[in-house]
Amino acid sequence: MSLTAPGKPRTTPAIRIAERPPHGIGPVLIERLAAAGFHTYADYTGHRIHRQGTRDTVRLIRSDGSAVQVAGIGPDKAIALDVWLSSIRQDRPGRA
Repeated sequence: MSLTAPGKPRTTPAIRIAERPPHGIGPVLIERLAAAGFHTYADYTGHRIHRQGTRDTVRLIRSDGSAVQVAGIGPDKAIALDVWLSSIRQDRPGRA
């Protein structure tokens, strides 16, 4: 039995970060990500690293293309987010 109208594709809600958090991302960082607009895997598209002398600043990229800095997210946590996003996309082909 289909729950959608004929001819309309089924849509599945995006997985919330808090429901399936990336490795190394705890409750405090989940709250900071949410405050920055990252609630589901669909909100996060990647990251950029800005090198400033000896210091790296990470900016996370939202689905609308805007980039934001989130306290506590450095290069290692950004890579954890990328690995997490990749695993979500593998689990949900055609939906990411």
